[in-house]
Amino acid sequence: MKPYIIYFINGSHQYLSTSFDIMNNLDNLHLAGINYDLVDYIVPLDKHIDQSTLDDRKYLPDGSSIWKKENLINKKIQDITIKRNALLKKLDIDFLISLESSNNRQTQVIKKNKNFLRELSCRTEMYHLHDCEKINKFNAFYNIVDIEIIDPGYGCSESVPCVTIAPPEETDYNYGLVAAAHAIRGSKGELLSMSMEKLGCGYISDPEIKISGYEGENAKHPILKAVVSNIM
Repeated sequence: MKPYIIYFINGSHQYLSTSFDIMNNLDNLHLAGINYDLVDYIVPLDKHIDQSTLDDRKYLPDGSSIWKKENLINKKIQDITIKRNALLKKLDIDFLISLESSNNRQTQVIKKNKNFLRELSCRTEMYHLHDCEKINKFNAFYNIVDIEIIDPGYGCSESVPCVTIAPPEETDYNYGLVAAAHAIRGSKGELLSMSMEKLGCGYISDPEIKISGYEGENAKHPILKAVVSNIM
């Protein structure tokens, strides 16, 4: 079965998969249920595509395509809003459960995450992306809500160490934004605490986290683990 996209002069389109060789039988297009007088142009495809993307992207006669950026972003925001509301309901329950625990940090992390989700839109961030393929696979979730200190290390040579979090992994289905954090060291150069500045998004795999100042021979770099939440 050969897939085609048929664009009509009124601006509408139709996705058609048929064994009928349309391009070499235009005079018999009515056999495929198409009125040729209403056709603008026909695009033969090499493989099947997700038909839902046709609302956000238009294929040209040469087989290339252009994105309708505004439509694409609006569709992504609708999807983000639905998922965000579901996550907020779950976090309401998690917050109440955390109040019964002595782990005050967990409660604070949940509160910060809830505030983050309430303000989540990503419209501005997506508008700043010039590549619509990246917008299409933009993942607003999988955020780093905290960084656990497994081993505080020692011997940091910098009074205000710099934190570098690797960017999220980009795949055919995922694109995200890098997270950022602050670090505070103790009197012996050990890592005392971490706090998130930007939660980032799209962290479908554990990122490498580096703290500056632990490069010397008499230093040991802390062992850290990113806590990724809002997994959909």
